[in-house]
Amino acid sequence: MKSSIWIVGIIVAAYLILGSCTMSMQKEGMSGKQGEVWNQSARAIEVLPRLEREVEVFMSDRQDVIGQITAARVGFESATENHNLQELAQAQGMLDSAIKVIVEAYPTLDLSTSQIALMDETAGSLNRIAYARQKLIETQVSYNKSRIIFFPLQPFFPRAEVTGENYDPTTTLPPSTFGRGQ
Repeated sequence: MKSSIWIVGIIVAAYLILGSCTMSMQKEGMSGKQGEVWNQSARAIEVLPRLEREVEVFMSDRQDVIGQITAARVGFESATENHNLQELAQAQGMLDSAIKVIVEAYPTLDLSTSQIALMDETAGSLNRIAYARQKLIETQVSYNKSRIIFFPLQPFFPRAEVTGENYDPTTTLPPSTFGRGQ
């Protein structure tokens, strides 16, 4: 009888020690996953505005070139209508210089590449954040399930609030400020 009490006592002690170790490791795992969410969010906060500004600079450069071409074309049409050779030569020079700007600066004026890079980086950042949040939620749920298995330890390991459990899906996203010069 005494030996069976000792065996039960050893089993209970092992159960509590194992439970305590498991819960502690899972709690640390949650902290690590929270850090990853913050890391990915901070990365997006640092990178995306910089990329947006670059694309906005490229867009303003393109607007300048388009303005030069439009002015040259208007001058060219006006000179043609007035049959003024001097104005025509001047307009032709303006048009030539505007076209040279495009030819010489073509790689820097390729907006589609910059815009695609911005969209890719935005999508990638959001995907990395979503993945990090998914892993955090999985870790939080696993921790809470372990609390059920190791119920005697519940007073020492409070329930983890699962990220997004109180989220209202009807909440709207903040509007983009891209292209507004902010």
